[in-house]
Amino acid sequence: MIVVTVAVPSGEQLALSIIRELWQIGRGYNVVVVVQQDDLLNLYTWFSYSSQDNCVDVKNVVLINQWVMEGDGTFVREGSLYPCKIPSNFHGCTVNLPTNWKCDFEDEFIASIF
Repeated sequence: MIVVTVAVPSGEQLALSIIRELWQIGRGYNVVVVVQQDDLLNLYTWFSYSSQDNCVDVKNVVLINQWVMEGDGTFVREGSLYPCKIPSNFHGCTVNLPTNWKCDFEDEFIASIF
């Protein structure tokens, strides 16, 4: 999780730049970038294999949740900040598996397709 502590004009663009850089230098895959916008914290990530044009290059980010900072604070949506990101359709993309693969759901999924 990367937390940006300065005000920026476009949180989405900054999140895209950060995630793209982490992917290029170290294949940072399951990254969440938190950027403040007014009284909200926007949480962004990316999903590879989401389309034929989005195989392994980071082309866009997704707003996965928002934290409302009023009162004690709360998330806008329920759900995991780090969901398993293995899709059921790879859209013709080449799949490269790391050797340090560890997620029960993903292990089962990979075993079922081979």
